[in-house]
Amino acid sequence: MFAATAANSRIFADMMRLTGRFRADDYPARLRHQRAFVVALTVIPCLVFFATGESVQMVKVGGVVLGLMLPVLAFSVVYLRHRKLPAELAPGGATTILLCLVAFLMLGHHDGFCADAAWRHQVLRRADP
Repeated sequence: MFAATAANSRIFADMMRLTGRFRADDYPARLRHQRAFVVALTVIPCLVFFATGESVQMVKVGGVVLGLMLPVLAFSVVYLRHRKLPAELAPGGATTILLCLVAFLMLGHHDGFCADAAWRHQVLRRADP
């Protein structure tokens, strides 16, 4: 649960800078935000666990959220490759085709997972009297 806390605190601090909470050259403000996020990203999961006692369910929810996020990331990479990457840095045609293929496979896998979960939910609901 806590393996990515340091990295995520930096990402959230950078997000605060990008949204205008502090200037890009204000390093002390970045450190304050980063430290606050380290505390928050450590305390919040602990509070959720103490409130629910469901560590396995928390891991499952985290996996589902990651599964929802991966297709978004994949298509973001495709967008950035085509719209923002300088032409001299762009990969060859085969790499671009594979990138698009993987993005669509991730989306298809995500849709299949959602359809399967919805079907299981319906079956379990019918079995419950």
